[in-house]
Amino acid sequence: RDRHTGLLFSPGDDHALEDRLAWAERNPEALRSLGVAARQEYEAKYTAESNYGRLLQIYRIALQSGSPRTPVGAPGEPSGPVGSRPHPGTETV
Repeated sequence: RDRHTGLLFSPGDDHALEDRLAWAERNPEALRSLGVAARQEYEAKYTAESNYGRLLQIYRIALQSGSPRTPVGAPGEPSGPVGSRPHPGTETV
């Protein structure tokens, strides 16, 4: 998030990059605060531990729902188990 956890600009936008660098030079304390906020967001959302907890929660919800999910193939393809699809170049009757 721009000026919350970092300084964002569009690729190729030299003027925006120049603006962000000038802002960073003029605001070293704010820049440090961005770094702290970015680290906090990373630790809350992107570490192995936080992702493991989220994944466990998803599995628990799926197991509690009791409704099996069948994977769906691309449009026009069968949706059975992976090994049940014919090999290329073969025909099914």
